[in-house]
Amino acid sequence: MLLSELEYITQKNIDESLINVTSADAYSEAREYNIYAYGMYGRKRRIQIEFLSWTLIQFCLVFLSVFILLSTRSFSSDKLLVLKLIAAAIYIFMYVYFIIIKKIRTLKMNLIVSAILVIVGVLPVYPVIAANALIGRTYEKFMKEASEQAGYPHFAQLKITYIRDAESAEDGVMEDTAEAEEKKEENPFDKFRIRPEDDNGMLKNNDINDI
Repeated sequence: MLLSELEYITQKNIDESLINVTSADAYSEAREYNIYAYGMYGRKRRIQIEFLSWTLIQFCLVFLSVFILLSTRSFSSDKLLVLKLIAAAIYIFMYVYFIIIKKIRTLKMNLIVSAILVIVGVLPVYPVIAANALIGRTYEKFMKEASEQAGYPHFAQLKITYIRDAESAEDGVMEDTAEAEEKKEENPFDKFRIRPEDDNGMLKNNDINDI
């Protein structure tokens, strides 16, 4: 749903998450937008959850690779082992800094960071490289599509109001017609009554004589 396709909803409405509808068509468009925004927000949340879940899984795989390196020690030189361990540590640092903190989750960045795992050279890291490329591609595709849609990046739903005279409402001069109709008419004899705390609301004798 592009912003240019909306007739009644403006960018200001989206920024404020509020729209005042004055016609059935405006209400229908606001309702359709809210359904769309809810769906896009759900997709965004789902991708974020999948990303975070995979982050935990891949860190487990990287630590498993480190454990394998330390347990086998089948290298001709301890320097090669140290190099592999340093590569694993650099990968975790770069992934956390660039992809998690800086949120640069493009396919290119995922491939650059994942390339460091080639140095580790243990079986569990190769699924990590492949999955990072797939997730980076999926995330990049979604963000490119979402950035062109109305409501990006938060996709908040609109609160719909029905005040017809918005200016009067802001000035505080509007009155609820339903409440006004429910107001009881004043009793013309109320002015002749004694206050309840004085005599239970009985009529004043001196005032009755003046009627």
